[in-house]
Amino acid sequence: AIAYLFNIRPKSELDQLPEIIDERGHLKQSFYICSSVLIVAVPMIGLTYENNPAATAYGAICAVLALPLACCYHIAYVKLYSAKSNMQQQSRRAATTTGSTTFSLSGGDTSDAGRNSAAAAVRMAEMYSRIGRVEETVQLVDETLGVFRKGNNGNLGNLGIHSDGRQEVASGFTTNDLKALNGDELQMIIQLLRLKGNALIKLEGPAGFAMSAQLNIDALKIFENCPAADKMKDISLIFPIYNIVGIQLKGGVIDQDDKCSLEMELAVRFCHEAQLQAYHYARSLANLAEMYGRMGILDEAFNYFNIMKAVYMKQDHPKLLISTYAVDRCAVAFASSALWYLQMGQVDNAIEGCDYVINHILPHYDEKDIIGLYHIFAQIIRVLKWNGQVDKAREAYNKFMPDAAGSHFAVKTIHKPMGLLLQIGEGSTYEYDVNNIQEDIELVLSFDMDDMTDNNFTCDGWSMKSMAAELCMLFARRLDAGNAIRERLIDRGIMMATVAQQRVKASNGMVKHILAYQANKEVHKALLLLSNEEVDINRDVIYDADKSDSNRAIIGNRKGRDSLTCDLKSTLNHMSSSALAIKFSVKDETSKSATMSHGSGSGAASAVTSRPPPLTLISTKKKSVFFSQVSSFGSSASLMKKASHSHHSHESIKEKSSSHSYESSSRLRESAIDVEGEDGAADVV
Repeated sequence: AIAYLFNIRPKSELDQLPEIIDERGHLKQSFYICSSVLIVAVPMIGLTYENNPAATAYGAICAVLALPLACCYHIAYVKLYSAKSNMQQQSRRAATTTGSTTFSLSGGDTSDAGRNSAAAAVRMAEMYSRIGRVEETVQLVDETLGVFRKGNNGNLGNLGIHSDGRQEVASGFTTNDLKALNGDELQMIIQLLRLKGNALIKLEGPAGFAMSAQLNIDALKIFENCPAADKMKDISLIFPIYNIVGIQLKGGVIDQDDKCSLEMELAVRFCHEAQLQAYHYARSLANLAEMYGRMGILDEAFNYFNIMKAVYMKQDHPKLLISTYAVDRCAVAFASSALWYLQMGQVDNAIEGCDYVINHILPHYDEKDIIGLYHIFAQIIRVLKWNGQVDKAREAYNKFMPDAAGSHFAVKTIHKPMGLLLQIGEGSTYEYDVNNIQEDIELVLSFDMDDMTDNNFTCDGWSMKSMAAELCMLFARRLDAGNAIRERLIDRGIMMATVAQQRVKASNGMVKHILAYQANKEVHKALLLLSNEEVDINRDVIYDADKSDSNRAIIGNRKGRDSLTCDLKSTLNHMSSSALAIKFSVKDETSKSATMSHGSGSGAASAVTSRPPPLTLISTKKKSVFFSQVSSFGSSASLMKKASHSHHSHESIKEKSSSHSYESSSRLRESAIDVEGEDGAADVV
């Protein structure tokens, strides 16, 4: 009964969804109600027979418990009956708009039955998505989308021109398919594409970002080309697509120019269309404010932020925003405003803004919105840590960041490293336990972040690659020069800092994220200084010097050479008869990936193997790293390709997804030299 209440059904019954709903009319409610009555009545008979004084109390308890027991299945019936009524109304509307036949989930029903099945399947796909069954979500979405296509059986891979000459718009839908849709059906298609995009990210990881972006772009194309969209009074169904496409533009998954003109065009359209509903309007205003802040137009950023504060209702809107957009970006905007003050050089106002977030936003923030929490903390840490208040940032992080963040699919990799940085970062009064240093170094050497997520955090003031580089620097300072693990930490840190440096620059080499650039620059220079110390170390030779001298003495005289030749011949004759191949073995993938991914040289010891070399703390005093406190801010864009971009009109938004790769080792060396020679000045876009 509880399963029916939450619409959980076996996958094998998907083909009979309409019949299942009709079946709810015969749920044998009387049987369950009678069973509940018996459960209540039989003990009561025994108790009242002896005039037990506890009968009254027991009867009251049973009466309270019997109500949900008896009504649980009945509630499920009412809920499903309502779903059936809604689908009947949709069927009647579909029958008046189209007389053609379509393919249902089973492949051959009429239009009414197919669309009835699709409506129920949409709810089923939402349920699968909520409980984490992503493979079933993708499969069900693909099958359901076929209900609305004509002649391709739901195949998303058929691109280009169909055999009958119909032009495809997106995701296998032709112009004729879109003309046959009504508003409810259009909403279902966009919802299904969004569900599939989110499921692919969870299923494929970083590889799913490009696939998700393409589905979201397809949803935009379908909405723009469907005649039913022009007749809809409420077009809020497309707002979540605007939101996620904007995030993917900022994350670099979708190409745009250095001026972020495409992202700005989308943000302006979002704000223009969202004015009819307060919480949608507040979200669009926060989006515009964040964009202007990244572009360095801080007056406009504060202008839109102040309007957003007037519209945003802290009691009612957070739940609506999280339900619709998954993240409360309006609350995140309060942390962004602290960054804007930092860019203007108003450090006191920036710290005051962080205090407001800690005291008024975080105590009421939904802990389930972990991504939003990390965007808030990335910005307040960027302000507090670089201005001597790392302890305040650590206390807030430990207080408001839930433990569930350690298992969240998007940010689980940065949960422990960020907490570790706040413990050992410069200015921290936290007493670090050196007994954990080996485990923490293994964590630091294995830490990495996918490009899209890191691009989004770079827009929040600092790259997570910079965080990894700083952790490598801090732990390297705790080890003696010449230690193999110290060398690996330095190499890994330089590699991560170099990637972060490239990420904050535009295609012409100018800085586009000045705060992130300044946060990374000092760490990068400090790592290069540590690397120079490693170069000056006198290292022992792996071969024994005394044995080498004796060998040279033997080879130096004729008798010795003749004796050595005889010994060598006898040795070779002996070895030729023994098995040699069995002595070779390839390193396992764990060891290989640890050696390669952490940037160590050939033959370097691995700190993530089961028995790493011993770690020794340095007792000598090390040089300090000074971080910039006041900065200005440049324009923003994600990491760009050096390819030309076409002009994008307001009526049609067409993008192509792309992935980014790291530069070659020679490029890393050039960037390292570039940082070492900088004098603090930087060109800004």
